[in-house]
Amino acid sequence: MLARDQVGKFFQEAAMAAQQAGEPVPQINPDLIESAVAQQVSEIMKQVMPLMQMPQQQDPLVAIRQQELQNDTMELQRKAMNDQMDFQIDQAKLQQAFQLAQQRMQLQEQIADDRSDVNIYRINMAAAQKK
Repeated sequence: MLARDQVGKFFQEAAMAAQQAGEPVPQINPDLIESAVAQQVSEIMKQVMPLMQMPQQQDPLVAIRQQELQNDTMELQRKAMNDQMDFQIDQAKLQQAFQLAQQRMQLQEQIADDRSDVNIYRINMAAAQKK
């Protein structure tokens, strides 16, 4: 539960920072959250496991390879998070463009309606003057 709390706090702080910066608050993929929780659990286990085990001699090459694997995992998670954020930004841009297009269309319809009303008024005024 400690890992989930830490990850939740991190994402809440990130959302608050985005909101304070005037940016839309991104929707976080639940799989991304679970991935971050798993990474945090792994980090906590790394800290706790040495305390629970007897000291052992480890091959330095194995330790180096484990570190490389951890680095690769962290890099993949970072890229996944960046891809998710890029997707959300693109999605927000598309939503904004769609809303702008709708507003333009409504404005053009209103202008057309107003012109039509003016033309009808002129026709009625011309007909009234002929009588």
